[in-house]
Amino acid sequence: MKIAEITTPSLIDHLGRRVPIRYLYHCTRRENLPSILQHGLDPTRATDSGHTGRVKPFIYLSHDPGYASAYDRGEIGDSTWVLLRIDVRGLDQRLLGPDDDDLADILDQEDIQKSWTNYTWLESLRICSQCTYRGVIPPAVLRVMDTHRYGRG
Repeated sequence: MKIAEITTPSLIDHLGRRVPIRYLYHCTRRENLPSILQHGLDPTRATDSGHTGRVKPFIYLSHDPGYASAYDRGEIGDSTWVLLRIDVRGLDQRLLGPDDDDLADILDQEDIQKSWTNYTWLESLRICSQCTYRGVIPPAVLRVMDTHRYGRG
């Protein structure tokens, strides 16, 4: 089942207004782009290079392009990065889930006993601006938005 077949998902902003979520964003190294455009964003082809180097079973996404772009600044070395926009209408909503990292940290800091695994992807976006996708994001729903370079300073 695709999101477009259900409804357009939305968040409630700080003023209580319903804000539709049409796009999610992901930032990656430019050298990954040919494979991504051919095979899609595939969690089995990626490593958590900014953290442990191990393969994660999902792709990290944000509804905020600035937040998604901020993750590349933590990398070491010279790299050119691309920001990808993902049309959520082309995703299987059942494969969207909460963030396992930032959300868990926030819950620990706030001393909230509820596990991050008990949150929806929309709650995760509201709390920490990030969610996950546990599947391949097809090339047809991806668009390259921006390229930027960060190097050692």
